[in-house]
Amino acid sequence: MNEELENQLYFLRNFVVEGFENYMIDKILVCENLKTKSVIFVYLKNYGKNWQKYFLDAGVGFWEDTETINYSDLGDVEDDENFIFKDYSNKFDIIDNEISKIFCEQNEKNSQIVIELKNRKKIILRCINSEVFDSECEIVYE
Repeated sequence: MNEELENQLYFLRNFVVEGFENYMIDKILVCENLKTKSVIFVYLKNYGKNWQKYFLDAGVGFWEDTETINYSDLGDVEDDENFIFKDYSNKFDIIDNEISKIFCEQNEKNSQIVIELKNRKKIILRCINSEVFDSECEIVYE
């Protein structure tokens, strides 16, 4: 991203998150709606970096530096009984995988945020139905 935008909340259909190339993934936490199982937002932790929060809403992608390195400093990340946090690090078997590129791109009437890994796999946060504006979200590893 541009230096002018540094330390701000990004929300665009197309952007590249710079500064994560060659960093290894430590953890990925996903906040899900208990009833619908749709993804609300995602926390990403890389060794030596702050926690990053990202999500999709209103057809665009959002990316934010949490300004904390420690998970305990995130505080009450979601105070609603309708949400649950799940650790996808082991589910996707992505611990210690190196990042190649992180970007957001348009996906029909919505956007998707893609984390490309050096092993050519991708972690993708996308709308379940990309043709329906602001559809519920899912995270996939392919």
